Amino acid sequence: MAANMLAAYYDRSENTEELFQNLAISKEDSYKENLNQYDVIKINMQEFLSMAGTMEEMLRMLKNYLVSDFEETYPEVRFRDEKNLIQVMKDVFSYTRCPFVILIDEWDCLFREYKQDKEAQKNIWISCVHGSKIKTILQWLI
Repeated sequence: MAANMLAAYYDRSENTEELFQNLAISKEDSYKENLNQYDVIKINMQEFLSMAGTMEEMLRMLKNYLVSDFEETYPEVRFRDEKNLIQVMKDVFSYTRCPFVILIDEWDCLFREYKQDKEAQKNIWISCVHGSKIKTILQWLI
């Protein structure tokens, strides 16, 4: 639910001002500055994990799905390297000049589903503690 509200607030694909006009956020100084100003990427990690057998397979599938979504959504963009998600996102940004908001829902499912894999959990935890979760997830996808 929270991810859907964040997506509705940030996503530029439709005007959602009516949804937020009576909420506390509408009183914030940055309200209008951020309302419906971004391209939003919403990822539910649990969905991808349930389709894959391993974490590596899940991350590979997630990268491929995201790249395909970008290619479908922005057919006019010339992609320099379709195998590199970061480059694909850079190409889209160069074309649109619109920043992304990336919402990662259920990112902690990796800990729930791979309770026995202490090494993978340790690596995920270290990455999250020493850097942003989003940056870490995107690094996995490169």
